[in-house]
Amino acid sequence: MNYYYFLIPILIGIVAGSFLVLYQPQSIDSKILTQSNLIENGSPVLGYSNAPITILEW
Repeated sequence: MNYYYFLIPILIGIVAGSFLVLYQPQSIDSKILTQSNLIENGSPVLGYSNAPITILEW
């Protein structure tokens, strides 16, 4: 009977682990951080937009 107490957490771990391995979230292009998404979504820009160097600061 004591073996059942060890079996339950192991089965929960196997189910949770298989879900984490098999679950593939779909990426949405609007959430990917790119320079064009930052500029188009109204981020503050200081300087020329066609400058050869871009510095991003958070």
